Amino acid sequence: MEVKAIAAAISVAAVMLAGLPVSPAAAADRVWHQSVGRVSATADCPKSSPDELAAGWSQWGPSWEQWMTGGKGGFVCSRKITWARDKPLYPSAYCEFMSARESVYVQFNGGYWLPFNYPVYTSSTCDDMGGGALLPLVYAPTGYDPTMLCESIGYPVALNLGTNVWACWYYVPV
Repeated sequence: MEVKAIAAAISVAAVMLAGLPVSPAAAADRVWHQSVGRVSATADCPKSSPDELAAGWSQWGPSWEQWMTGGKGGFVCSRKITWARDKPLYPSAYCEFMSARESVYVQFNGGYWLPFNYPVYTSSTCDDMGGGALLPLVYAPTGYDPTMLCESIGYPVALNLGTNVWACWYYVPV
């Protein structure tokens, strides 16, 4: 009898554990750091080639690191590349509510930004055009920095329209 009771308890525990949610592993960007030694603090660092920059490498920069020289360390040039991200660098959207003041929608077509003079729509299906607008826009949902997204298309200022859609501009209005 005792064996049956133990087996039953193990079966119940297994069923209970199988039903428990398992939390996913913590996600984070995967970054590879690369460094080369420098002879002094004033020595120049190499320049990354256009091909390296296009591939995502940062430019080389001066730094100091602790090396295997008995823990003494030394001057280095360092750079990095992000080779995997926990979320896409840029968000994507389709028909999005644009203005908290009016019923205006914009169609991103799976992208994250729209140029000057893009069409605006008066319905949530983005099938009835209602004119055009004059500022470039970015889609910046929670977790994305609208200023970084605006800077990626050449505008240093993000203006909040009261939704996940932000206008991009050159200066902050006074």
